[in-house]
Amino acid sequence: MKTVFLSLIFSGILVNAQFKFPDPEAPNPAEEIEARDQLIMLIKGERKIKESQSRLKIDNEIISEIRKFDHEGNILFSSDITESALQNSPNNFSKTRNDEYKTALSDGRIVSFEYSALDEPVKKNQILYDSKNRISKIVSPGKTYEYIYEKEKLVKGIQTFEGYQEQGNYQYDLTGKLKKIEFKSVSPKGKTETSTRTIEYDKDGNVLLDAHSLLEKKYSYKNNLLTKYTVLLQGKKAEERDYEYNENGKMTKTTNTVYNVDTNKANQSLISHYKYKNGLIVERSTLISDQEPAKIETFSYDSQNRITNIRTRSENAVVANTDVAYGKDTITLTGEHSQSVYTLYE
Repeated sequence: MKTVFLSLIFSGILVNAQFKFPDPEAPNPAEEIEARDQLIMLIKGERKIKESQSRLKIDNEIISEIRKFDHEGNILFSSDITESALQNSPNNFSKTRNDEYKTALSDGRIVSFEYSALDEPVKKNQILYDSKNRISKIVSPGKTYEYIYEKEKLVKGIQTFEGYQEQGNYQYDLTGKLKKIEFKSVSPKGKTETSTRTIEYDKDGNVLLDAHSLLEKKYSYKNNLLTKYTVLLQGKKAEERDYEYNENGKMTKTTNTVYNVDTNKANQSLISHYKYKNGLIVERSTLISDQEPAKIETFSYDSQNRITNIRTRSENAVVANTDVAYGKDTITLTGEHSQSVYTLYE
């Protein structure tokens, strides 16, 4: 249990340490809610993160993370290092994993990005731009991506690798929202496969349906607030999330249920409750399938309504205690076995 809660306070931002390809994406309000519910997002408010450095000690391992971001939140650099204590020498550590991602900039644009890992060759990717400063081509090890635009919108993406060619044709509605993607794949032997992804919206622009092949995502709203998110696999329910709010539009309860698609029965539910005082969150509790709460987080504030402490309890015992300190452009989270420092853009 202790390891679980240490990871909760150590975890940073839900991001993938990779270049963001220009392919348009359909909105997913459920994922956006999950991202906003992260601890650092609750603490930092609207300010953007420039850099984060975290260090966590669990048993005989030390895990270190570094992230650097641009103003849009794209990762410019990331490093993940794991060190393990040497046998019969618990105070000496050896690097057992080192994953790194970094970019190269020219005129404010990312012109290349590369991945490296311990004992593995560097994988470098080159990025080319057209006359309007849009990505037109990405050359990766063994792969090539090409992008075609019309009226400032990406209308076609082509990926070529090992004799295969995969193509996506993008269509938009009158408001500019992505509404359809037609996929086409051609094998080295000329075999062609096609599929279509469709996205539907309500009159307020909220996504209602995102369907592709065997997978469907459905969304329901009340007063433009997401109230239900359902994932169907081959027409059978695989996951369902329910959201409840107070009169001020603040979330009071979430229920995330995973289903067995063969029996259509719920496997497990993760339920979270939220309490507020003067508009500020003061408690967040999480339980599994109506059992005793797995954890209860209580939040303390200073006179500027900034979170200064998060205390996590489980089974009537404090399992994590995180202090939050503020500098001019920094936020530091310190726990018993961890520390995370965030540097913010002005």
